[in-house]
Amino acid sequence: TQHQIIHAVVDEPQIKEGSIPLVNRITSDIAFVRYHGRNHYGWTKKDMTDQEWRDVRYLYDYSEEELADLARKVEILNQKAKKVYVIFNNNSGGHAANNAKKYQNI
Repeated sequence: TQHQIIHAVVDEPQIKEGSIPLVNRITSDIAFVRYHGRNHYGWTKKDMTDQEWRDVRYLYDYSEEELADLARKVEILNQKAKKVYVIFNNNSGGHAANNAKKYQNI
């Protein structure tokens, strides 16, 4: 059987090893994009309990400039894919919904 695998385009903090770079490519006719935020401090677990780490890992509020840059990248994907799905996962501080609304208006 043939596996249909979708590459996830991910925005996350770029810190040393273990960071996944944003690779703005698709592997099928669907683009799947996840925005985790860029909280360098909270991304790696250092001197935090598991719960503290979960609370700060995705604690990030994208600036309008960052959202505009990300939207430009998604526009490139939109020219190649039949469908584009964008997920805001920067939800620890409740920023995801507000960032998504701003993003829609760019």
